[in-house]
Amino acid sequence: MDIIVAIGGLCILAWWTRLFLNDMKYTPKIKIKDKKIENQ
Repeated sequence: MDIIVAIGGLCILAWWTRLFLNDMKYTPKIKIKDKKIENQ
């Protein structure tokens, strides 16, 4: 049972991290970071 719970937890974490990264792509903060890198 512990293995099943661990796998389920990892799947949920992976799903949330994917949603979080997708949201981060559209935030202006990332664009600002990209501009700073390009200026360097």
